[in-house]
Amino acid sequence: MDAVADSMHRHFVKTVYPSGARPSEVAALRVTDCNLPDSGWGALFLRKSAAEAGKSFTDGGNVRDDRGLKHRSEDEDREVPASPELVALLKARIGTAKRGIVFQNGAGGMASGSAVNASWRKARAAILEEGDNVTLRRVYLLRHLHGSAALNAGVPIAVVAARLGHDPSVLLSVYAKVLEAEDRRWIEALGGAL
Repeated sequence: MDAVADSMHRHFVKTVYPSGARPSEVAALRVTDCNLPDSGWGALFLRKSAAEAGKSFTDGGNVRDDRGLKHRSEDEDREVPASPELVALLKARIGTAKRGIVFQNGAGGMASGSAVNASWRKARAAILEEGDNVTLRRVYLLRHLHGSAALNAGVPIAVVAARLGHDPSVLLSVYAKVLEAEDRRWIEALGGAL
């Protein structure tokens, strides 16, 4: 993430990973959606998604579609914790702004997903071995990395599912291989519990 040259794009990816939010949710994040205390943990209240589909595929003829969160009613939000590091990053990004979009492009609109992904690909190429077409190919995969890290840390499935905006059954279908990879750890934990 540190290899992303553009500071706005770097801050964008450094928000996707620790929050587990979809990039479209980070793009729609507004200053008023952030609870950023002077110290300790804060929270992000994800309220909107700005899926990038292209002008000919959105209702309003914009590149991004303004909609509610996936699998939720229009007025429902999802709270995700913001680590002290993420709080500091967002406070620096927002500055003294009281409202508006957190990740604005040069024209004051929402960050372009294609531009963020282009910066991401450039950073990957600079640090990964040539020919590595697997490791975190897209910014969206940082969300999966977050989910995997949370499960590996032993965070309960229901908690991880709620933070990612999934039903636990969906979470299990996507992340079952992560849990299976930790089989030895779970056997030892069970042995200790019994």
